Amino acid sequence: MKRLQAIQKRMKEADLSILVIPSADPHQSEYVAPYWKSRTFATGFTGSAGTALVTQEEGYLWADGRYFIQAQKQIQETGFQLMKMGIPGYPTIEEWIGEHVESGDRIGFDGRVISLETMEEWKCAIGNRKVDFSIETDWIDKLWTERPSLSEAPIFELMTEFAGKGRKEKLAEVRKQMKKLSVDAYVISSLDDIAWLTNLRGGDVAHTPVFASFFILTRESATLFVEEGKISKEIFAKLNADQIEVKPYALFYQELGNLQGAVGYDPKRISMLAESLFSDQVVAKPIQEITTGLKAVKNEVELNNLRNCQIEDGAAMVRSLKRIREAVEAGQKLTEQVVDAILIEERGKSLFFLEPSFDTIAAYRSNAAMMHYRATPENDTEIEAKGFLLIDSGGQYYTGTTDITRTLGLGDLTGEEKKDYTLVLKGMIQLTMTKFLKGTSGLQLDPIARSPLWKEGMDYKCGTGHGVGYLLGVHEGPQNFSNRKGAETPLELGMIVTNEPGVYKEGKHGIRTENMLAVQKEKETGDGTFYGFETMTLCPIDTRPIELTRLLDEEKAWLNAYHQQVFDALAPVLSEEEQAFLREETASI
Repeated sequence: MKRLQAIQKRMKEADLSILVIPSADPHQSEYVAPYWKSRTFATGFTGSAGTALVTQEEGYLWADGRYFIQAQKQIQETGFQLMKMGIPGYPTIEEWIGEHVESGDRIGFDGRVISLETMEEWKCAIGNRKVDFSIETDWIDKLWTERPSLSEAPIFELMTEFAGKGRKEKLAEVRKQMKKLSVDAYVISSLDDIAWLTNLRGGDVAHTPVFASFFILTRESATLFVEEGKISKEIFAKLNADQIEVKPYALFYQELGNLQGAVGYDPKRISMLAESLFSDQVVAKPIQEITTGLKAVKNEVELNNLRNCQIEDGAAMVRSLKRIREAVEAGQKLTEQVVDAILIEERGKSLFFLEPSFDTIAAYRSNAAMMHYRATPENDTEIEAKGFLLIDSGGQYYTGTTDITRTLGLGDLTGEEKKDYTLVLKGMIQLTMTKFLKGTSGLQLDPIARSPLWKEGMDYKCGTGHGVGYLLGVHEGPQNFSNRKGAETPLELGMIVTNEPGVYKEGKHGIRTENMLAVQKEKETGDGTFYGFETMTLCPIDTRPIELTRLLDEEKAWLNAYHQQVFDALAPVLSEEEQAFLREETASI
């Protein structure tokens, strides 16, 4: 409450009517460095997505369905009101602006962290009303006296044996697309796109090995804007050899004013401030991020590395599950944070492992109803021999990025728990088995995973799956499974996407089963080319909670075949004792 009041006091002093505080950095990253977590500072809400809006009298927080329970708990007694995105009765932030903004209002925000697309949506909502935008001030900075410093983590190189393609080849691919689009210069703000394009990785964002940077590519030149102290002399020389010039990060905004001709940029990724700095000599060309589409389609080297990565990750999961089950059965004290530590320890045995790919969700019983729950010393829960334990975790390896969820039955389960578990599993299996015509999108396939739940009058307020990067973001676009806008991208060969339907019942339980899938070609017929999915993830799915009468014969056959695949792949890298455990976990049903 004191923070909200302090913000409102500053607003009154500056005659500011509205202040918008998003979950964003200058690169429109999903996960941001601690320095950029202004919304978390203001509201106390720690979720990765959400926007705060403050007036001189009120405070609002918009959050999506993944975070309703978490956000409501975290903003208690802060003065902020939760606005549930996608729920009838709650306006979108654009609708709120359209209804409440009046002529003469002054709206403030940090222009570096608001995308051009978002700004255009606000202007459309405001219409002809005359308002003043204050975009050149970081309104939170003076209030955030203990603000974290910016990262100084060094940059490292991802060798071609892991990346599959060199920088020169990638630059040529992008320039080829620029020519098709009649673009003379291309501005890239997205950190994972720049990391992919340059075959470099960093440590500026937790669990996502990227580095703060901008990139400008023309037909003749390539410039990387980054803090030069992060780059070794060896990498600097290699970049120069590949005709990539390195300039200080801060010079990016100045360089924008020197661009001429047709300049391409993604309105979802470029900030309002950056776009405002283009000179009159520039012909603005809004385009979809070229690098995002190229990055999403994994090459054969990346796919083969990822297959090997899944063996190591699967073995680590099996060892972890064995330790967890043995501790529960022995009555040993086991908490959610201990589970997290076990996973990190087991994954750390791989020579290629760098770090977790996100904060582990080890959620026992009702805690799992919060989709993005994280155990802390304050809420760490002891695990008993009953109910469900949901484990959503992953790793960053030189050989790829992993994301897996397993829900474990730890003793007696209710009929409701077994039913919900089985319905989730049915949806996951049905989507995995789907064959679809080339050109089909995740939007079209999403209902397949929801269908078993829909038949019982249930649903989950999030997408069914997301793309996954290669030693990059665990969430990567443009492909995904979702029933919302943004899932229209056709699935292409080599794309990776997760399949993770779920059930989330506040005060009871959360259930999710997740595998990573790769889009593969199935067959060609007179009606066209048909695709399907290769299951990449290798880890047993708990069969204890299954109500077998609810599974179709084809679903049982799929599960038995999958478990045989898991055993064949993982047994050679496990000890005899671990193999025995795996044999039990993958036994036919």
